[in-house]
Amino acid sequence: MGLALLSSLLDSELESLLSDMRLEDAEPATSASEASLIEEIERIRQAGIALNDEEHTTDARSIAAPLMRWLDKPILAVAITTPAGSYTTEELVARFGEPVRHAAQLLSV
Repeated sequence: MGLALLSSLLDSELESLLSDMRLEDAEPATSASEASLIEEIERIRQAGIALNDEEHTTDARSIAAPLMRWLDKPILAVAITTPAGSYTTEELVARFGEPVRHAAQLLSV
């Protein structure tokens, strides 16, 4: 959900946030270069959904979509988390991608 929320930031907000972060000091499980993080956020912006494929847990996969900005601020994301053995990431997107995007769109109105 964090990446989904980051994807709803304006470029200027994201740049400001990244300048305050110290990605090089992050734990190995969450480390990423600024460039790869920006690439991932751009992919999420294009797809409208973020995926977590066991990066932070060994037993779950998640899919999330940000709600539209309200009063120029990102506020929420809609997410579904499943046991990792239940779906591959491709199956997760095929089964829940559109419903998660649609739920985020409905809640944004």
